[in-house]
Amino acid sequence: MMIHPKNEDPAEVAASPEWLRREEYNMKMKFDPRIRLVRYFLKVADAPRLAFQQFHYPEVTIMKNVGGSEKSDKAYLFDLYLPVKKEKACPLVIDLHGGGLVYGSKELNQWTAAEMAVRGYAVAVLDYPLIPQATVTEQIQVILSSLARLEQLPVDIDWERVYLKGDSAGGLLCLLLLGVLTTGKGESAPLFNIRHSFRIRAISLIHPMVRTRRTDILNFIPHYLGCSRQSESNPLGQNPFSQQSLQTQAIREKSGQLTDFMTDPLQLIPQLPPVWLATSGNDVMFHREGIDFAQKIKQANIKLRLHDYPFRIRKPLNHIFMVTQPQRKESQDLYDSMDQFFRTSEG
Repeated sequence: MMIHPKNEDPAEVAASPEWLRREEYNMKMKFDPRIRLVRYFLKVADAPRLAFQQFHYPEVTIMKNVGGSEKSDKAYLFDLYLPVKKEKACPLVIDLHGGGLVYGSKELNQWTAAEMAVRGYAVAVLDYPLIPQATVTEQIQVILSSLARLEQLPVDIDWERVYLKGDSAGGLLCLLLLGVLTTGKGESAPLFNIRHSFRIRAISLIHPMVRTRRTDILNFIPHYLGCSRQSESNPLGQNPFSQQSLQTQAIREKSGQLTDFMTDPLQLIPQLPPVWLATSGNDVMFHREGIDFAQKIKQANIKLRLHDYPFRIRKPLNHIFMVTQPQRKESQDLYDSMDQFFRTSEG
């Protein structure tokens, strides 16, 4: 997601040494085998569901690809799911899909969005650019832009009841977004343009990834935060040649808090609204991470509802099963629980 500085001739920029270094760096990271491997396996896992899983929700109406009023990020639209029958303004759920920050689109969450719309919510499923074409900082910038445009839609929404929902890596983006909304109006304001007026009352995390510093196959993520601390191997922070990262160098001198929560999202726990969290023992990658996160939430006296399903061999409840298999009894129970939690949480 490369942005030319204003008032510069693109031809001159393309011929500059800095631009060549940018292109060389992006080309190298584009073929990072870790990123390609994660994308491949996630795509293979989702292919049958996207091709054959029926979408039958007559109680739901869908506004596809809305919010494209801004030329700068017109490619990152969102879908809005609404209950057909509603007597008053709907509470809003903002939904961020998973995919390890490198894969996926809003279409992955059409079923889970419909499940919440059936229960009386307006659900906005957002898209965002993916690594390596964008840093995590840029992903959050696009999400913030979508929130501002969402608020401008002529839709009957109860802006006093807005909730955040994310699965897998979408859960991580939810946490970082909340961190930006908490600290981003101060010294980090030049980096994050916050223009919406509503606040998040509660957050729902489905098998969430909550750490950015990793030792697994996703250990490339720290290099793409966009505002990470300087290191010997990467003195500028990732993407080291993007305009946003160069801006961050000046911001970092003033705002260590921004850098801290991007590299360690667990620091945000004391600032979180009520948290609903679902995980299972069959989630071999993120189960322990989610349970540790839930324990820290309890220690911070944050309102928490935790659903932790034990490991099972028969009919396993795998990673984000309530998203991929919404009609299972366990999934339906979780959607009912999330609905009840949202409606009783004031944030």
